[in-house]
Amino acid sequence: MGLPSLMAQAAEQVKGTSCIAWCQCNKGRALVESGVAALDGKGSSMRIKYALPIAQMILTSLLMRWDSALQIASWRTCDMPGPTPAVTVLISINAPLALPFAIWNRYLSYNWSFAILIVAVGLFWYWIGLNAEAWRHRKKVLMFSWRPAQSVTDTLLVASGIVFGLLGASRMLDAMHYAHFQMQGRGCFGPNPWFTLVPDVIIACCLLGWAFTLVFFFGRDLMRSARRHSAA
Repeated sequence: MGLPSLMAQAAEQVKGTSCIAWCQCNKGRALVESGVAALDGKGSSMRIKYALPIAQMILTSLLMRWDSALQIASWRTCDMPGPTPAVTVLISINAPLALPFAIWNRYLSYNWSFAILIVAVGLFWYWIGLNAEAWRHRKKVLMFSWRPAQSVTDTLLVASGIVFGLLGASRMLDAMHYAHFQMQGRGCFGPNPWFTLVPDVIIACCLLGWAFTLVFFFGRDLMRSARRHSAA
């Protein structure tokens, strides 16, 4: 066998080896990229699931401290100042917890009431994070598998959303109607523009946001359940 033949065979072997190595490299890179994408998706879900309750618990603690400071300051000028803007904003951010909070707040001391509220806020927003994750992957909310319980819960949440929508719209209309008067003067907690008008707008926006969220997501789940029931 001559030298040209040996060189040709060596070139073919090098070419074949290069092709195999290139294919293996691309396959390995694809596996790595898919693994990284899966980890990114899982990490994003984990961040949402845990970041939401932690952030909301911190916000609750800050608003509670502000509520306490406003109450102490208001006693110097008002005999019965009423709820502070801090606590009304806090309750509007966690509007679905408003009724349970009103019940236990009636019978418990201030410290115990807000300690329970912090825990309830953490659990509530953890559930919200789980629902966000479920919607991202399956385009559905977390709900009972037993159909009667699912229908009752969906109906109650949609009804709550409608109530929040009406309250939010009423609050926004009142804020707009009395905006001219609230742009001046001073109330029990401070200047009216910052301690009356701005909180009213924030509360209205929170209530309207909860109205849309509850009616859209759980109304959709209720309609899907009704369609499955009628098809069965």
